[in-house]
Amino acid sequence: MVIVRPRDKVMFLELNREKGADGEVTCEVSISTDGPLLPGKPAKRNMDFELPDPCIVTFKSGESSQKLRINMPGTSVQEESVIEDQAEPSKIEGAELLANEADKTNQEPADEPESVHFIVELKNPTGQAKLSKKKSCFVEIRPQSLATDEAL
Repeated sequence: MVIVRPRDKVMFLELNREKGADGEVTCEVSISTDGPLLPGKPAKRNMDFELPDPCIVTFKSGESSQKLRINMPGTSVQEESVIEDQAEPSKIEGAELLANEADKTNQEPADEPESVHFIVELKNPTGQAKLSKKKSCFVEIRPQSLATDEAL
């Protein structure tokens, strides 16, 4: 699984050719948004990700690695707003201040931002190439509040 943040407008996946690099081979890259047990909501094409359709990756003879670029133009994952501290109130009485604080605690909590996901899959290899079991990559676009050090 690859985790990215909404502010990342581009992501790169490294595709590796294993067990030799003789001859030219190609494979098709597709993105789907449905899969079992994925976190969050399905990503939206042309909003959360852009990829030409069809997208063909070519490994020339001798090449064993390619970088796949996936644009993320305007992700639907919403970052929470940053509220800047206002200047301290200068003439608010203590009781009024406590009443204001009590009102804030009685408000319903805001909905947590949700992540979105998609699956990048390699298929239809040519040139006698075969795909391994590692032909899919799960990508999660995670809001900053949910992001951890594992986000790229």
